[in-house]
Amino acid sequence: MRQRIDGAGVFFAWFAVALWLLAGSAGVAAALGSMGALTAVIGVTPPALLMTFAAVVYLRQDRSLASS
Repeated sequence: MRQRIDGAGVFFAWFAVALWLLAGSAGVAAALGSMGALTAVIGVTPPALLMTFAAVVYLRQDRSLASS
């Protein structure tokens, strides 16, 4: 029986998804000519990368703890 993985990894994963959606929509707006959207792309990409990294680390840790 598989154990459901909860905790920080799931939070970071969903938060990273939200940040990537923001970065993507700002990127589309910047590609369509909105110069202010370029600032949003630059501002949201580093936190999105950090949250993605944190999600990977915590989900790996949660899975290794669940399997042992």
